[in-house]
Amino acid sequence: MADEILLIDPDKSHADALSIYLKRQSFDISVANSVDDALIIFDNLTPGILIADSFLPDMGIINFIKQIKKSHPVTQVIITADPDHYDKAIEELQDDAIAYIEK
Repeated sequence: MADEILLIDPDKSHADALSIYLKRQSFDISVANSVDDALIIFDNLTPGILIADSFLPDMGIINFIKQIKKSHPVTQVIITADPDHYDKAIEELQDDAIAYIEK
């Protein structure tokens, strides 16, 4: 469903703040702080949107997106990135994401 969002961010404070904002906008939010947690969530639902941090310590973001897109090709991806890594994230993921958000 398009109104369901999965947010994956190892930075718990950022994930909490963004999820509160999105809930106020009437989105259904699931939050994961690791790739393993995100994959478990994907086993149980198919969010229309995935918001993922560009730095995932337990799996590279490119590999994670490719894995998700194999089983959930219609899920749209939005990438968040720290200002120091924003340009690199856009360059590496330009074909895999529909939008980029600077943290």
